[in-house]
Amino acid sequence: MSKNNDVCKVLFLPDAKPQDATAVQRAAGLSNGEWGIFNYDTSINIWANDNAAFAATDLPANFIIVYKGNGTIGTAGELYTSAGSHIQSRNVEQWSVNSDNVGVLQSIAVSAMEAESGSTADNYEYGIKFDFRGNSELYQRFGYNQASKFFMANTQCVGSGTASDDADAEVVAQWAEALANDPDQFMNMTIAGTGITNTPVIYTASGTPGLEGVWTAAGSVVTEAVALAGIRAYLTTSVDLTTTFQFQSFSSIYAFCNVNPKYFKQRAIIGIPSLLGGTCSFATVAETVAMKYPEGLGYDVQELEYQAEGFSSKPGIYRQSNLNGLPFSGAEFIAVSSTYYTVCALEYAQVSIGGWEQYSNNISTYIVLDSVPNGATDFPIGIFTVIAAATGAKTSIL
Repeated sequence: MSKNNDVCKVLFLPDAKPQDATAVQRAAGLSNGEWGIFNYDTSINIWANDNAAFAATDLPANFIIVYKGNGTIGTAGELYTSAGSHIQSRNVEQWSVNSDNVGVLQSIAVSAMEAESGSTADNYEYGIKFDFRGNSELYQRFGYNQASKFFMANTQCVGSGTASDDADAEVVAQWAEALANDPDQFMNMTIAGTGITNTPVIYTASGTPGLEGVWTAAGSVVTEAVALAGIRAYLTTSVDLTTTFQFQSFSSIYAFCNVNPKYFKQRAIIGIPSLLGGTCSFATVAETVAMKYPEGLGYDVQELEYQAEGFSSKPGIYRQSNLNGLPFSGAEFIAVSSTYYTVCALEYAQVSIGGWEQYSNNISTYIVLDSVPNGATDFPIGIFTVIAAATGAKTSIL
């Protein structure tokens, strides 16, 4: 049988012990906010929570996972189940746990500058260029010819008018002005040094194309003119001028009919710097903070939910209009886009007989937990780790 995608569901579970089954309990007996693992053949809860840890001997041949919504996680009173009609213990293949990871912006520092000016200077033009990598939208838009930004400065004005008396500071001030007026608004800049007035001077991009960002100096909001004047006041006797660049994502969180038709999985950016200035080397460039992609962000979990909705009746397989390709408004999400979660995957096959044939279909249940879940053997992660060991499934804890 031809299959393009695993059948999947997203199942949110509270970070709590499953339903107490010291007495016979069935899924219908779950209270709001409770969850349990049930024998598919008898419908009875498989584990008596009598202070004994969940064990391999508790596992039946066929089981299902059920959670009853409480209004905070899911709709109150609604039952949420694992993917497929049931899980066959003999066909559980893998259990993986992917902990949340807050994203980190890359930082690139430019220091030890030696710009020139005056009649004896060999060079007046100084620039920095960034080629951008790592962002899915960039690759989709530009392919192998990656997007880039560059900022230029000229030091012939040093020592006259409102220009700085220091060639290095003048270069940085001109870079800063160009960066702040860049229409794409996804680059931050920090200028620090003992010779800077009200150090550090920081420009934080708005993250919205065409919308101005914010200048601050020594923690206070200032105008662009004040910020640039502070940079240009850098003393010629100082030698610790450092400029740091950061790159926000320009793949904005976009919503239409409650879903994101412009979803990109990898949104963070890596900048690859190069100095422009003829044949001269006028600064030291170094990555001071490496970029890290966020993991477990509700923004991405919502996309998992949206994909899984194609296998359920809410809204069903037809999630987009055949007329305009845009999503219908029936999508409902439990994940909060700005919240971090631990995302686990229980992967298994369901083998069945139909007529003269035997069919095997790949199924995945994505179990979503708190960002820092309890790992005890009678909490979700501990219980499913025991299930994986009992069924011989591969286990991956990230």
